[in-house]
Amino acid sequence: MAQRVGIAIVAITGAGGCAAPVREPGTGAERGPTVTCRSERSRADGARPRCLPARGSSLVVRGREHRAVWRGRLAARRLHDWAQVQAAPGGVRIVPGPGTRGRRVALFTVRPGDRPVPGGERAEVVASHAATAGREGAEAWYAWSSYFPADLNPLASSTSNVFTQWHQWDPSPPARPTRCSPNIALQINTRHTPPRIRLAVRGGRLDPRTCRPGTARAWDTVALARRRWVDFALYVRWSASAQRGRVALAIDGRTVVPVTRAATLYPGQGTYLKQGFYRAPSPATSRIYHGGVTRFR
Repeated sequence: MAQRVGIAIVAITGAGGCAAPVREPGTGAERGPTVTCRSERSRADGARPRCLPARGSSLVVRGREHRAVWRGRLAARRLHDWAQVQAAPGGVRIVPGPGTRGRRVALFTVRPGDRPVPGGERAEVVASHAATAGREGAEAWYAWSSYFPADLNPLASSTSNVFTQWHQWDPSPPARPTRCSPNIALQINTRHTPPRIRLAVRGGRLDPRTCRPGTARAWDTVALARRRWVDFALYVRWSASAQRGRVALAIDGRTVVPVTRAATLYPGQGTYLKQGFYRAPSPATSRIYHGGVTRFR
């Protein structure tokens, strides 16, 4: 069972940013267990994973029901909910999920040298900025389920094992992604034994030459659970201000990062969502399953 853990602040630079959690009326993310994914399918059979994009899906946070406004499904071969696939041939396959009673999910495979776009090795799907709704002042919950198999093979002694990320987006013409680190990333931190799930958040004023953010924070939360589905729910208030931005994370229904002030954007920019697996170069092959992402209002 997931346990609430302390906050590990790995870096704070520049002004602003309160380390203490804050109470946010209506978010319901202050203490757990509080967060539950529901859908017509989950109510019918109670099977995991619970946070698959599905008809009638909702997110219940301390009794308040949040409705789905975008579903990034990973059960259709065309992946029509996603704007782009960044993977080598065979890097994204739609398959029956392990332990899902035949429900289809996406298997992401990253092999040595898989670099379909510049950067590290990856197999990812990409949602548009509009679908992600990562813009100044916007609030959202994002929920999904991931399965970490025995052959996940994360890079050792590293946090460069990213399985879901909200990457920065520069809207100035021509609107485009940018090369600096993501504003929010879910990672596997193998510097711990056992490895832990890490939430990393960056924002505030960005140095475009060095990509150094105004603030950078990280929370090492629960131990990585292999060979089972894990449900995630992330709350974000998007803002370049450390006083206005907010972030919280629940894993398997239990809050592991309470609502906390944090800059979640760079000034004048937004974000777009990516899911799959991204890593620094490795001699091993990595595999991970995702069921897709739902954005809730």
